[in-house]
Amino acid sequence: MSEVNVAIRLGAVLWLAAPSLGFALALEQASQSAGALLQAQKAAPARPALAPFSGKAGAPAVLHAVVDKSKLTFDDGDTVYVELSAESGILDKDGRPFSGELRLLGYDTPETLHPEHGIFYHQPFGPEASALAKKLIEAATTVEVYTAGQPDKYGRLLSYLVLDGKPLAVSQIEAGLAYETVSFYGDNGFPAFAAEVTDAWSRSPIRRAIDGGQEPAFVNPHIWRKLHQDFETRIERDRWNAMRPEEREAVVETARKRAEARAREPGHKPR
Repeated sequence: MSEVNVAIRLGAVLWLAAPSLGFALALEQASQSAGALLQAQKAAPARPALAPFSGKAGAPAVLHAVVDKSKLTFDDGDTVYVELSAESGILDKDGRPFSGELRLLGYDTPETLHPEHGIFYHQPFGPEASALAKKLIEAATTVEVYTAGQPDKYGRLLSYLVLDGKPLAVSQIEAGLAYETVSFYGDNGFPAFAAEVTDAWSRSPIRRAIDGGQEPAFVNPHIWRKLHQDFETRIERDRWNAMRPEEREAVVETARKRAEARAREPGHKPR
């Protein structure tokens, strides 16, 4: 809307509220207010809208919820557990308020122990990425979830987690503890968040190391999983926790030997 149109509308409101002011004087005062209002709008920092999705035909609806932090626990650097309220409108396949894992979009952090997924030891810097996620979540005043309601292959709800207005993906990438995934998976219907992720990646210590021909601190988790994830011996977490230490050590040793064997295959690089 132009400054003139804004001024006329504001002037009419002022005149109706105080007829004794006179329309000419009301219009003069409104013109000054309109200019300031439009300048403030232009200067305001751009933030994703409540549902920052692409709007393409057939695109899934995007849902948004403010999360009670007492209902949120972290799993690792890019996965959290959440229990949402009915007011959130984010439901599971049975129509109940969603309660479960969120796989966070836009980034991939180093792996940590997940025997139920066939990962029996940490990837380097996995615990550090987990610790950063925990620290940022605990420090946040406002925690928001944005999702299109789509699960990944493990049934985790694909989502963006936003802490005090900043996607956790961006913080992890800026800290050099994550690789971006937007270039591989696309924006998942969240172009505004994807743009923030891409910008953070352009300044990431990992990206700088790669562009400078140096070895990054850790290999891309996607590549690491191909070498170290052992689907054949997945063990549910409760069973893993109940195993004796020597039993767990035997499983870890077997998984490492299989990773070493895969590393010797053409096209693989041991890490």
